[in-house]
Amino acid sequence: MIKKSWKSNKCHAALEYLIDELDRHPDTSRPGKVNRAIVKAKNLSDEEWRKLSKELKLFKNNELSQIDVQTPTAMQVKIEEDLESDLGIIEENIKRALELQTLQTQYEIQLLWLNYLNCLKEESMNVGESKPKEEDLTGPDIVKKIVKIMLLNRDKDKDVLEKIKNILLEWEE
Repeated sequence: MIKKSWKSNKCHAALEYLIDELDRHPDTSRPGKVNRAIVKAKNLSDEEWRKLSKELKLFKNNELSQIDVQTPTAMQVKIEEDLESDLGIIEENIKRALELQTLQTQYEIQLLWLNYLNCLKEESMNVGESKPKEEDLTGPDIVKKIVKIMLLNRDKDKDVLEKIKNILLEWEE
């Protein structure tokens, strides 16, 4: 069993907080989150790791300042034995994709958790059957899109949410 420990920062705390909001798994422990993140990341391509690295940079520059969470001094996890080889492959893939000589645990966990968060967001949007796109949206499709906009909580969607709110308020009158 591999133990990983690292000096945590606000990025770790924010990603963990966001994962906790979406993750419906009964094991809410930190090791559980890391182990599930390993499972989700084991088949990522080099291009996907590069994209994730860029996304992490954007997350740190844009979204991180909007999240208010307490940051623990350090974090520690135990990797399940059956995932140790997967983790080794993931680490090699990250180093190759990002052209790194060494991979710091802090950065590795951030990448794993960001990917896991993206997977959770995707899964939360794909509840129920997927239907081919149509020009006319049904009521449930409209609700699904509104919930997606709210869950993603992006700055660029604030105007859209404001318009929806105004339409709903107008409709109530």
